[in-house]
Amino acid sequence: MLEVDLRTTTDRVLCAILLNPPLRPAERTITYRNVTAALSTTGCQQLSLTNLLAVPSKDLPSLNRIKISEQEIAASREALRQAIMYGDEVLVAWGMGGATGALKQLLNSQVTYVREVLHERGIHSVWALQGRPRHPSRWRQYLGPQKNRVSGDSFQDRLNQALVPLQLN
Repeated sequence: MLEVDLRTTTDRVLCAILLNPPLRPAERTITYRNVTAALSTTGCQQLSLTNLLAVPSKDLPSLNRIKISEQEIAASREALRQAIMYGDEVLVAWGMGGATGALKQLLNSQVTYVREVLHERGIHSVWALQGRPRHPSRWRQYLGPQKNRVSGDSFQDRLNQALVPLQLN
C-alpha cells in the first residue's frame, strides 16, 4: 500500500510516544511542557503526542487497576501507527516501570508493536533521555543540577545534552 504524505506544512514533526493520556488537557501538564522543550533538540517544530495505551488515567497505579479491552488496544495501536508514520523524529518516553501483572504484559506487547512499526517505517534510531524511555514528567527532577548527570545552566541546556538518539537493533 502506498503511503501518501498529506501534510501541508514543511515543519518537522516530533512524534512523542508516552504511556497514556492524562485526565486533563495535555497542554496543561508538566509532561507537555517538557516534551515541547525537546523540539529544538530534535530539530522539529511541531509536536505529535501518542500513547502506548489511549486509555486516560490519573497515574500509573490507577492505570494498573483499569481493565483494558481488545478494542482499546486496537485503537491504541492504530493511533501509534498513524503517529509514527506521520512523524519525522520519534521520542520514546513512556516511563521506566511501575506496571504490574496484566498491564505490564500488555505494555511489553505495545512496545514490541512500536518496534515493529518503526522497523516497517525504516526508522533506525529514536530519541530517548540518556538512552532510556524516561517519562517527561520526571525529566526536570532527573536532570536537576544537584544530580550532576549532565552540566548546564538551564533545564534546556541539560536536556540538549541528555536527549540523545538511541540506535535500534
